[in-house]
Amino acid sequence: MRYVITKSGALLAAVWFTATLTFFALQVLPGDPAVLILGTEGDPAMLESLREQLGLSLPLGQRYWLWLVSVLQLDFGVSIRYSRPVSQLMASALPVTLFLAALAVTTALALAVPLGVYTSVGRANPMRAAIGLLTHLGMAMPSFWLGMLLIQWIAVERGWFPAGGFFRPSAAGWGMALRSLLLPALTLAIPRAAILTRMVRASMKQVLAEDYIRTARSKGVSRTRTYFLHALRNAGLNISTVAAIQMTQLLVGTIIVEQVFSLPGMGRLLLAAVLQRDLPLVQGLVVVGAAMIVSFHYVFDLLLGWLDPRIRFE
Repeated sequence: MRYVITKSGALLAAVWFTATLTFFALQVLPGDPAVLILGTEGDPAMLESLREQLGLSLPLGQRYWLWLVSVLQLDFGVSIRYSRPVSQLMASALPVTLFLAALAVTTALALAVPLGVYTSVGRANPMRAAIGLLTHLGMAMPSFWLGMLLIQWIAVERGWFPAGGFFRPSAAGWGMALRSLLLPALTLAIPRAAILTRMVRASMKQVLAEDYIRTARSKGVSRTRTYFLHALRNAGLNISTVAAIQMTQLLVGTIIVEQVFSLPGMGRLLLAAVLQRDLPLVQGLVVVGAAMIVSFHYVFDLLLGWLDPRIRFE
């Protein structure tokens, strides 16, 4: 119970700190947001009205307090560019990002675990050497470049999948929605799968050298059962730690991938909001994004504490 309370307090503190840092960082940026929105030739009366709407005429401390109270009520204000509540814009974009992230995570794990186990057992051969070379290439390949290659090779030249855009399940069905996200998911998954493959390989080699593995083999336990039930299970703690870090980076990487594939997700919305100086939208997206990342680590920490009781008592 103490472990859960400690982690919950750290979660709330991290979200509050991120929200506060985001608010003050945007407030101290040079330039008047009202002038940037309406232009230097804007009508003075309209400029003053927009400053009132944004709360720029209030003292900084009062603006922060009013904003923080609104955020606690899940009210992030109204977008300046879209003239819609920020919460509505995020509700429309969030499912796309979550669907993309879940598909990318599943793909990365489906590639990394069997490849990592395969390269960790047996003697070196051309296939294992080729997998090692591909993992190096995967780690070094920028996401935006990989995405453009996939668009050219698979979408444009062969027409197997859409080159961009997103088909919402409510309009086009789940099949088209999945097809429109496969290439972006591969773009996100391949670099992560490369890192995880090498981590699985290193962890498995370490575990396979233990005495209990040789004992299991001497008792007639099959190779498949030894590798996947005994060795992979005990190597899972290190693998899971690296996987959690990679999945957090994956959420950040959606900003670039959504822009490359023209996906209406949180990342693309955030980039547009920054370029347009839409302060309410930027603040809302950063706070929600940070809360998602911190919450993911919170759940993962609780899971590790459940898997390994030693962590709870450190």
